[in-house]
Amino acid sequence: MLARFLIFLPLAWAGQSIARSARDESPCTDTHIFLARGLNEDYPGRQGILVEAICSAISANSCDYEDILYHSTFDANYCDSIFEGVGNGISQLHAYNKRCPNAQLVVSGYSQGAYVVGDMFAGGGGTFGDCVQGSNEGLDVTSEAGKKVTGVITWGSKRHTASQPYNTFTGAGKNGTYPRPIVELEALEKWKSVLIDYCVITDPNCAGGNVNEDHWNYFELYSEEAAEWVKSQVENNATAASSSLDSSSITDTPTQTSTPLSTASTTAASGTSTSSSGSAASTSHPLNLVGLAIAGSLAACI
Repeated sequence: MLARFLIFLPLAWAGQSIARSARDESPCTDTHIFLARGLNEDYPGRQGILVEAICSAISANSCDYEDILYHSTFDANYCDSIFEGVGNGISQLHAYNKRCPNAQLVVSGYSQGAYVVGDMFAGGGGTFGDCVQGSNEGLDVTSEAGKKVTGVITWGSKRHTASQPYNTFTGAGKNGTYPRPIVELEALEKWKSVLIDYCVITDPNCAGGNVNEDHWNYFELYSEEAAEWVKSQVENNATAASSSLDSSSITDTPTQTSTPLSTASTTAASGTSTSSSGSAASTSHPLNLVGLAIAGSLAACI
């Protein structure tokens, strides 16, 4: 049932747009961010505030973003949407890296988009309730694109798995609705030096909590901290490929290698954020990038 994947997200963005969206013909930037939105959000969704925070934090570098394209709507099959997003996301990383081989790549996904981003790096597929998702391999850490990934961030993911070295915040020891099997965790282990998985213990999505607002307000509360983590990764030119040279196999008891952000309280707040104005849109996207143009409330997937 589609309803098992849904909660209602109150939104207060209206008529906003993000100026940092990349076009296919845009000049290459030092840091390029890929965003995967939640179900039924307009591009870029709640993560617009995150883009502004990251690009401001690394202001010495040029910075922009693009949306990972997939049919994230109520009338789309949920698992098919995930599969499409994973395939498109990996292809978009390869395409940008081919065009701009010196750019550092940052990938972020929220809610359903976190599911997409996780599967991009872990691999994925299987049966989830009455939803059957096609299988995919994760991005190769030794590929040219993989070598340039300096940060991967997931927020409130149903695939969140307890006690992983990249887990961050109070939900670190909890499982989401569909925790990952060992083969996918082993794949993610290769990326742990560039990976942060955000989850607060009261988030229904990633920790089985009961405070919906704590799933909605990640970007209001934590964008600045996440931006500082990305800044550190970029300045240190951190990559999973270089880290993997230090060990030839996965240990049974992995240790924390990515720098965790400070544990934060789970304060309820509305899902409101602001961003700089602009009118740029991705030429590969069928819709104009106009932010979240619906005021009031909108149903979105977790």
